[in-house]
Order: sequence, then structure tokens, then C-alpha cells
Amino acid sequence: MPNLASYSRFSRKEFAVCFWFVNVVSLKTFLSAQGPVNRSFRKLPSNPRGFSESLHPIKAIRYRNRASARFASESFAFFTIPKSMSPLEQNLTTLWPVSRWSGMTLTIAVSGGADSVALLRAVHRVKPASTRLIVAHYNHGLRGEASNGDAAFVEQLSQELECPFRCNSTVIERSSMAQADDEEGLRQVRYEFLHSVACSDGARYLVTAHTLDDQAETVLFQLLRGTGTGLTGIRPFRESRSGSDLILARPLLNVPRAEVVRYLEGLGQTYRHDQSNDSRDYSRNWIRHELLPMIDQRIPGCRQAVARSASTMLEFAQWNETQALSLFGTVLLEEPCGGLRILVAEAGKHPWFTVQVGLKQHWTRQGWPLRDMSHEHWQKIRNFIELPYERRLHWNLPANLQMIRHRDSVQIEPLNSITSSELPASLPPDPHR
Repeated sequence: MPNLASYSRFSRKEFAVCFWFVNVVSLKTFLSAQGPVNRSFRKLPSNPRGFSESLHPIKAIRYRNRASARFASESFAFFTIPKSMSPLEQNLTTLWPVSRWSGMTLTIAVSGGADSVALLRAVHRVKPASTRLIVAHYNHGLRGEASNGDAAFVEQLSQELECPFRCNSTVIERSSMAQADDEEGLRQVRYEFLHSVACSDGARYLVTAHTLDDQAETVLFQLLRGTGTGLTGIRPFRESRSGSDLILARPLLNVPRAEVVRYLEGLGQTYRHDQSNDSRDYSRNWIRHELLPMIDQRIPGCRQAVARSASTMLEFAQWNETQALSLFGTVLLEEPCGGLRILVAEAGKHPWFTVQVGLKQHWTRQGWPLRDMSHEHWQKIRNFIELPYERRLHWNLPANLQMIRHRDSVQIEPLNSITSSELPASLPPDPHR
């Protein structure tokens, strides 16, 4: 829907002329429905039913009335005044302007819960006619009939909104997963499906319904785990995968969950409730239902405060990523085999957190699993770089990688022929403990 602000280039006189012309057409349309047929509308399209005006004067009047209204609507479509937006829709379009995704294909991840249903309804309401929405739902099948009910609900909502619906045809058995109750494992399986659906439909954006409450929960969860980079929280936009054209978008990150519920109540829209979200067995659920409400009692507005801190940390992280990119070619030398050579003397001129981000960027480019790298693994790499050289050392890293300390450099590469006799009997001491 066009924004009225975009027509500010018109002068007051031009606005007056447009309003006058629209009123004249509207008046003629009204008069054509009264009494005899108005002969001034003879140029309107001919009657598709082929009946005679002399035999059916009332039908002729009705037809001309409809044709006149259609003519006025099509002629002045550019002057359509946009419908008012709710606070949630305003927040969505502020963080994610419609001009960014107009005319594109969007894959909306919808679980059936309040957040994702509100996201679908909001995007559907503000989208231009040229934008195509695909609704994707992953059925984990962990709650039996309740899970099937979620899928049926999302499919029905998709049909009502005239959006194509995508759902997984098979459900992964619990026994085939490393840990059925592992939140991260379930998330990876779900995102694999969503990514494949979005790519097969040619989508530009994969859109998920993370809210401001999710942002606060994520930052606290990462803080308690001791992950420094996790303090940036959930990024509003990022590549779905390294090198992929598909962008993962979270346009509701500035919307509190309470506003989501108000929005759905205003629309009279129902949604599903996943009872597993009430279980305190999951760490995130405990933070949501126990920790955050307790903090909010003492410090009202804590969720917004945590989200603001995450936004500030994100700005710093993005600056640091730019700095890390400049290390390639001078400090971090990429090798044809996919390995990486770190020049010890040059690395010492830069903060470790910048060097570490550069290493993570190389990990991502090579497709090495970053999640397998713990804090201890990164500290071992740091030790290899910063400790004085005494002898050549080897150390194995996750995902069949090895690290070798030379006199002037540290080399990280895929594990090849290395015998156990070449491995050091003990690791160098950690100077940071």
C-alpha cells in the first residue's frame, strides 16, 4: 500500500485539483444510479451479458453504476490513502521497510503460536500485491496429536490468507536424534527444513517471529553460559548460511510479547499454545517464566534495557568484524588447501578479540563447525600464538582439524598423516589462568 508521505512532492494546488476531480467522478457515479440512465456514460464498456437496455433499464443502471465505480477506482488507484497501521505493524515496517522486500518472495516460518501468527498477519496486511508469501511449518511430532493440530491450524490459516503452505512430510524419530530434548538440536533440524523450503521457492527472505522478549532471554542465556559474542543477542538480519543469498530476517525484535497478544486480540485472531513452552526443564523457559519476571519486579522495563544493551554490543561487534577482515593478507594467511597460517609477530599487534573474530570468519568460509569450538579450544589457539616458541607443537581441534606451532607462525589445517609420537606429551601452560 503506498505511503501518503510519499506524495509530499505534490503542491497544495495539485492536491485540491485531485480531490475536486475525484469528487466529480464520485458524484457522476452516484447520479448514474438514480432515475434514467445517464447518457454521459455511453463510453463505458459494453454489457458483458448482452441484454438490451430498453428491455432491462434497471439492470442497465446497475451495470453502469458498477462500471463507473470500477473506472474511478482504477483511474485514481495511485491516490489510495493507506489504512492505519497498528503499533506492531509500525514497528515491523520501521525495522524492515516495505521497500526492501516489495515484489519479492518471502518464506514466513509459522509454528502456530502467537508470535509467528502475528508476524504472518502483519506482513500479509502491509505487503504490496506484488509480494509473494510462502508459509512454512515444521512438525517435530514430539507432542503427538497436539503437534498435528498445530500443523492443521497453520495450514487452515494459510488457506484463509491465500498463501502457499509448506510442511515436512516425515517426522524425525526421537531415537534418531542425539538428544530429543536438546533445544539446539531441534532448532538445527527445523532451520535445515526452513532453509531448504525458502531456497526451493526462490525466496529472498526467511522471516521468523523473534520478539523483544526473545532478545532479552537470549542475551541472559548467553551471559549465563559465558559467551561474550552472544551478548549481541539475535541479529535482525543475517545470511541464512555463509555465502547464501537467502537472508534471515527478524522484523519483530522491537515488539514486546504483550503487544503481540494485543495485536491478535484486535484482529480477533486465534493461535495455538505449545504446552512444552511452559516446562521449566528447558533453560530458556526457566529464564522466561522465572528469572525475567523476578528481575522485572525489582527493575521494571528490564527486557527493553537488555535489548538496548544488545543493540549497543551489536554495533561494536559489527565494527570489530570489519577490523577482523583487514587482518587477512597481513596477519591471517589463507592457504590453497583450506588451511590458515597465523603470523605470530603480526597477531601480537592486534587485540585477541579481533584476531578471534577473524578466525571465526575463516571457520565459516571453510564450513568448519563453529559450534564444536568451546571456550577452551579458542584459549588453546591463543596460547599457541602468544607463548614463546620452544619447540614444534601439535594439537588436535574438533572437526578433524590440527594446529601446529612453528617458530614464526601457527598453522591450522585439516588433520592429515600425523602419528601419536609427534604429539606433545603435555600442553603449554595457560598464561591467562
